[in-house]
Amino acid sequence: MKFCLPYFLILILFLAAPCSAQSDNVSVGIDITLPFQTVKFQALSGNWNVNLYPLTPGTQKASSTERIFGNINKEKVTEYIVPGEDVSLLLVAKGIVARVSSEKDVDKGFDSVILEGGDLISIEIPETEPMIMEGVIQIDNHDTTLSIINRLSLEQFVVSSASVFGNVSSEIEAVKAYVIMARTKLRYLKENNKHLNELYEVCNTPHCMPFKGCGANRQMVSLLAEQTLDKVITYNGKIIN
Repeated sequence: MKFCLPYFLILILFLAAPCSAQSDNVSVGIDITLPFQTVKFQALSGNWNVNLYPLTPGTQKASSTERIFGNINKEKVTEYIVPGEDVSLLLVAKGIVARVSSEKDVDKGFDSVILEGGDLISIEIPETEPMIMEGVIQIDNHDTTLSIINRLSLEQFVVSSASVFGNVSSEIEAVKAYVIMARTKLRYLKENNKHLNELYEVCNTPHCMPFKGCGANRQMVSLLAEQTLDKVITYNGKIIN
């Protein structure tokens, strides 16, 4: 039986055009339904740096960009985890404390933790489905709960989103269309930031764009994302919503 591509998908492929991006990265706020005070990270691939930042007395919390690029707080403490090792973070009265799998405790009390340098890492939060992520991960202290921000490349986000939410067909042209739709939506959200008062640009809820990490990434989607690199849908020269 010959597969017939729906007309709206054909239209997407016809209208898609290259669009140069001002930024190749996106910061994603990971929504956790309930407040949480503990989280465990296990390195799956690559060697991860675990950077713990204390909040200097009398100063304000820095922005996500400042922390990620290391422009603040030279008194940071760095631990390391390799594949198979883990680090658990716990929010207590004095801030965030950490325990690495070597049973070393880092209990000074920190305001922010940034994990970076590795390839894949798993995240476990009580009463929440485990996630696998890549890129840079930031955990912040909000007094009664922690928060998680994942900073990754725009194309990594597109592949992860299209692998899960575009997984309705194995037809190559249909998957291409879903990839382009995901990229278009994400670029629109970056240009029309709904979270100007937050440390991230996009949330992973229906308010912006669902995202569940990279645990379900499909190789075919990754290849088709490369084939359609930078292609988005525009109208009168502007990216559509």
